[in-house]
Amino acid sequence: MKLLVPGLSFLMMLAVPVSVFGQAVYGSISGNVTDASGASVPQAKITVTDTGKGVTTTTQSNESGNYSQTHLIIGVYDVRIEASGFSAYVQKNVHVEVDAVTQVNARLTLGSVGETVNVTAEAPLLKTEKATSPTP
Repeated sequence: MKLLVPGLSFLMMLAVPVSVFGQAVYGSISGNVTDASGASVPQAKITVTDTGKGVTTTTQSNESGNYSQTHLIIGVYDVRIEASGFSAYVQKNVHVEVDAVTQVNARLTLGSVGETVNVTAEAPLLKTEKATSPTP
């Protein structure tokens, strides 16, 4: 009987799911950069700043004007988007949540980089991880 108890304990440990591995602690910001006519703006510089920590990361839009900044710690961020020949676009107070994608799309207007367009409305969260839609 003594041999069964250690073996049983081992089997019970295997049966218990380990939920601490693989927990998400990051979110992301992604979007599309276009000009006033709706055409894509490639190679726009996107600067994402964590307002609480002051940490800044940068990325660029691709040839389709899309960008994505992943692995952001949850918090509040400012997003600045710049491209040559356009006014800079700034959106403040962008909330990044765990395992969520926050959408920040920018429509740039003609001007110089020294000019800035500030947007104060908050972007809604968009969860792209699940392909479900609400049922009527």
